[in-house]
Amino acid sequence: MKKLLVLIVTAFLAINISFAQTHIKLIVGIVVEQMRFDFLTRYWDKYSDNGFKRLLGGGTAFYNAGYDYLNINSATSYTNIATGTHPYIHGIIGKQWYDRSHDKIINCVYDPETVTVGTKRMETAGSPNKVMAYTFSDQLSLSTLGQSKIVVIAPDMQAAILSGGKFADYVLWFDDKSGKWITSSYYTKSTMQLPGWVKDFNNLHLPAVYLRNTWNTTLPLDKYTESMPDATITEKGLAGQTTFPYNLALLKSKTQNKYDLLRHTPFFNTFTKDLAINAIVNLKLGKDNIPDYLFISFQANSNISKVFGIRSVEIEDSYLKLDKDISHLLQTLDDLVGKGNYIVFLTSDRGACDNPNMLKNLGQDVNYFQVRANQILLDAYLRAVYQQSGLVEKILGNQIYLNQQWIDRNHIDPLDIQRIASDFFMQIKSVQVAVPTQLLLTGSFSSGLLCYAYHSYYPGRSGDILFTLSSNSFLETKDAFLPSFSECYCHDNNNNHLPLIFYGGQIPHRSVYRHVDITSIAPTLSALLKMQLPQNATAPVLIDVMVKR
Repeated sequence: MKKLLVLIVTAFLAINISFAQTHIKLIVGIVVEQMRFDFLTRYWDKYSDNGFKRLLGGGTAFYNAGYDYLNINSATSYTNIATGTHPYIHGIIGKQWYDRSHDKIINCVYDPETVTVGTKRMETAGSPNKVMAYTFSDQLSLSTLGQSKIVVIAPDMQAAILSGGKFADYVLWFDDKSGKWITSSYYTKSTMQLPGWVKDFNNLHLPAVYLRNTWNTTLPLDKYTESMPDATITEKGLAGQTTFPYNLALLKSKTQNKYDLLRHTPFFNTFTKDLAINAIVNLKLGKDNIPDYLFISFQANSNISKVFGIRSVEIEDSYLKLDKDISHLLQTLDDLVGKGNYIVFLTSDRGACDNPNMLKNLGQDVNYFQVRANQILLDAYLRAVYQQSGLVEKILGNQIYLNQQWIDRNHIDPLDIQRIASDFFMQIKSVQVAVPTQLLLTGSFSSGLLCYAYHSYYPGRSGDILFTLSSNSFLETKDAFLPSFSECYCHDNNNNHLPLIFYGGQIPHRSVYRHVDITSIAPTLSALLKMQLPQNATAPVLIDVMVKR
């Protein structure tokens, strides 16, 4: 027993010495949902010197960053950031996939063995059990024998759990029904209660305070010259209102879910930032030589773009206000952790597309992908070839699932039927490429769309064909204002040219213009801390953030 104690103490001292050499006491990850790279440059002259400009001007900025997988979606991107690898390893091909054996759709975090913690309703929650790889924070916890404090704050449950991984101490998301931050029983097995500091924060009832406010522009309205006019017919707005100012106290009386209204305002970002600062203060993050990890997801800008569009005064104003929130967060880190003692990375989960109605008004060619109609069309074609109906079981996301039981029973070569189906599917005007997944099992791909498709494929979850839409093609929807802002299946720079900035510590000020994969965040953080890479990470370390000129 004494020998074991000596070994434990020796290991603890080694950890303290190793991490003390890096001078990094806290890593803060920031994801701004649906933040295109041009949101940094478009509003540059109106940002303060202490928010986005401070990060870009003082850190290593990558000007050509994106994700090297085929269908850019939020669930997969959050998992890529966390694990340092792609769906072909971590298994999260999207927010959901089709289970052939049970004929049902599977949510990427749903876990019937868990319940929500923090509300009176004991509803089913989720866990990271479907993530087939360790996250950066998992590896950090292992490397410090559980001494690092790991906090994840994300308004959406999927984003929170996929970012938190298996060993996080606090994984919190926002509950629309109660207006509180909650968690899953997976992360509170011993107590089945929220920690005291989260309860205290919830008891401030800040959503009610914010919903008494009026959303006004930061600047005079005529200064928003980078945006379209405030009154635009392509906007859905808040409770039907599309122009400033927005009296939230009045608007919440017109909506069924007042907290969903809050999600569509910049105050929601401020609310998220306030919880993050509470975590820093109450948990004393970054106060010793064992590095801690705080991950923050800002979601309001994504929600605002869905109802106003990416060229609206509202989206511009939301970024000006987020700039102030970032500035406040950085100042808090300076005061409580100390300059040079923390690292911040900032990136996004995906980009955003222009409203198709606006594009049509500008004379652009716009196509719509009709999921049900194209499934029937493909099934009819395969019926003509094989004299069998029902060969297309499901089109879900960018996945086509064929009737594998019939294929196996009739000894059909899977690659043959997948090639036939893919060749036909690519004749649809809105489809850019369709890839037989059997091809991905037999080939080796180092670049281009086939490489991205290979990164996207996970056996047992992926379909038999992966496809992506051509530029200016949108999923058909019943809502003319919401064509595909949240699910854009075009693999182009609208959806995949995103910011990536590392700031703080000894990271040099540098601009990098070559293409880099945002998936490299996790191994790069590990290298900065001089610790073991996440167990399943495959993306390369970005040496630009470590080597001085």
